[in-house]
Amino acid sequence: GAGGGAAPDPAQLAALMQTPAMQQAMQSMAANPQLVAQMIQTHPQLQAMAAANPQFQALLNDPAMLQQMFNPQNLQALLQMQQAMSTLQANGMGVGMAVPPPPPSAT
Repeated sequence: GAGGGAAPDPAQLAALMQTPAMQQAMQSMAANPQLVAQMIQTHPQLQAMAAANPQFQALLNDPAMLQQMFNPQNLQALLQMQQAMSTLQANGMGVGMAVPPPPPSAT
């Protein structure tokens, strides 16, 4: 659903990303870093992300990276990865489970 911060339905998102209007919007954002900056300024969560992460902020100012970020195929792949991670977590495999614990330090 769209409310309460719930994750959007991946199938609905995928369908939305295939619409000509959404593809045109993504192309516009990719070609116009000022548009992306304006969008960030109007969303407090995005402002906080940019302020907390200089690498994220630099990425948003790089037209080549914006083109990659708003590429519909790349966004589709990210959605598929997110869906896979959700499935793994739902099946009891948390993200941290893939990392073995560090060996005990020899003191």
